Amino acid sequence: TGYSDVFGNYLCSLAENDKRLCAITAAMAMGTGLSDFAKKYKNRFFDVGIAEEHAVTFSCGLSVGNAIPVFAVYSTFLQRSYDQILHDAAIQNLHIVLAIDRAGIVGEDGETHQGIFDVAFLNTIPNVTVFSPSSFTELECMLYSAIYDTQSVAAVRYPRGSELYIPQDYCCENADYTFYGNTNSENLIITYGRLFSYACLAKEDLEKQGIQVCILKLNVIKPINSDAVKKSLNFNNCYFFEEG
Repeated sequence: TGYSDVFGNYLCSLAENDKRLCAITAAMAMGTGLSDFAKKYKNRFFDVGIAEEHAVTFSCGLSVGNAIPVFAVYSTFLQRSYDQILHDAAIQNLHIVLAIDRAGIVGEDGETHQGIFDVAFLNTIPNVTVFSPSSFTELECMLYSAIYDTQSVAAVRYPRGSELYIPQDYCCENADYTFYGNTNSENLIITYGRLFSYACLAKEDLEKQGIQVCILKLNVIKPINSDAVKKSLNFNNCYFFEEG
């Protein structure tokens, strides 16, 4: 089971009880986990072909019609829709959901598919909230928040493949951010998404060497919660760890 499957299955379960939910793809139904949705909810599934720009504008039209559109797209292909996200969705403050698959380094998918630009360009666009889950459970929680608790454009970015290592003592929180580790230590690693797993492994290795580390896990990476910024000022050293 991978993130795409978890996304598709959870969206199907939500759509069963909410007829406003629609799914949009740009000729990538199977790759984005929407195959079952396409079969179960034919009247609410839209494949616009290889036209990511149109997919966003089409989603805006659905939103104006009181639907809740979820556009599932690979990070690398969302780049084609920058103008439409900015002009058609964000400036008009329309509620659409961007399910950003293959966020971060994708390895086997090849150089042209690296999902390393979405955070940077979405940070330039107003009225956008960006979620970054680190586990399957968080993906479901954040997708729910994106659909039902967020206004305007909501993006949920998640990686290719399966869940990675999560420490047993880490508690999944439905909050903007989480501090994991000793908050009195001198060193803070700031990260998000799947890289939280690697940061936790680094933390464990460093602690074996007698180096105390705390991790600031950003669940919402746009906008960054101001309290998280203020609390980060208590650390002597801040290290930013991201794929971008």
